Amino acid sequence: MTENEHIEDMARVMSGNFLKFTSFGMSSDDRPADPENWTIYYTLTRDSRATCRSNAKVIAEAMEPHLLADDCSNFTASHWAVGWTRGYLLRVRTADGALTPQFTTLAELLIRAEDYCILDESALAAEEQAEAEAAWTGMSQTQRVEYLRECSGLEMDSMASLMACARGDFPPYDRNGYGGLVDQ
Repeated sequence: MTENEHIEDMARVMSGNFLKFTSFGMSSDDRPADPENWTIYYTLTRDSRATCRSNAKVIAEAMEPHLLADDCSNFTASHWAVGWTRGYLLRVRTADGALTPQFTTLAELLIRAEDYCILDESALAAEEQAEAEAAWTGMSQTQRVEYLRECSGLEMDSMASLMACARGDFPPYDRNGYGGLVDQ
């Protein structure tokens, strides 16, 4: 299947997807007049992990120019079971049946993610770093020391580095990443 065929297939599946959502309501102000030509694509939830958050940032950068048009907008929903979700409400096809540029942009990113789920390694690394730092500084010094005692494979270049890590100056890191501090 060519990329264009894949995008057409995605358009067919995603068009009007929110019409099939159960327990879903949309205010009449947000509801498009021709909902069968629109889609909602969620990029984040309240509980998104680092990979999802980093991919959402990449998608947001790519979608930003399209948000100026009337046929693409940020979309947020809430649900008692999952909390909030964020993403985009966007037109898939124009009145004459052509794919819109914003849908093509989104579809190209989704196709890239099918081959390799991380859209930007450096964005993921930044998310993991921020999450590890938040987890590490959120622990008490006693919890950090206990964690360091239980970890094997951590390599500190000096006792001063070990003490700085235990004080919370930086999270432990080894060849396998942040040693359980970050969920991908």
